[in-house]
Amino acid sequence: MKGIIISLVGALLSLTLSILGIYTIFRSTHLSLPLPALAPILSALIPLPNALGLWHYLRRLHSPPNANKRPTTIFTPGEILTLLTILDTILLTLAATYLSPRGLLSCALESRWRALFETHDARDIRRIQDALECCGFRSTVDKAWPFPDGEHAADACVVRYGRGRRCLEGWEGQGRGLLGVMVLVGVSTL
Repeated sequence: MKGIIISLVGALLSLTLSILGIYTIFRSTHLSLPLPALAPILSALIPLPNALGLWHYLRRLHSPPNANKRPTTIFTPGEILTLLTILDTILLTLAATYLSPRGLLSCALESRWRALFETHDARDIRRIQDALECCGFRSTVDKAWPFPDGEHAADACVVRYGRGRRCLEGWEGQGRGLLGVMVLVGVSTL
């Protein structure tokens, strides 16, 4: 009975962590966040070897000591733990690098927004502005959509949508929040 409860709790935790990882993939893509592509993917996949390792451990724990059964898994528990430790280390290193106070996130956000603006990527800039209910990057008129042209002034977003705040803090907050979820997944599976 105790093994069943541990298995269920482990499976539920792994499922929850995988769902959080999948959420980071979709949210970072939706907001065009400049996070390393590998980090959200790892946060969705890391709980799977964790669940496999737990299942294998509980299965061996409840099998008779002298059972001559064929191995039913490709990997040994030691190999699973090694793989998990390596993946966790990669995920935590990527997330910590972007989360540090002078980390890459601020620079990456500015570079991404500039690239979106220079290529006139109205879809992504508009999606960010709509999701965060903001206009522009460093100010409400800084690289905002609708883009300044013969028909639109720099304050077209503010005039059209009545939004009075810039996107930098909200976008950075979303990035930091998703990185925090990735750290949670990485730490929870260690």
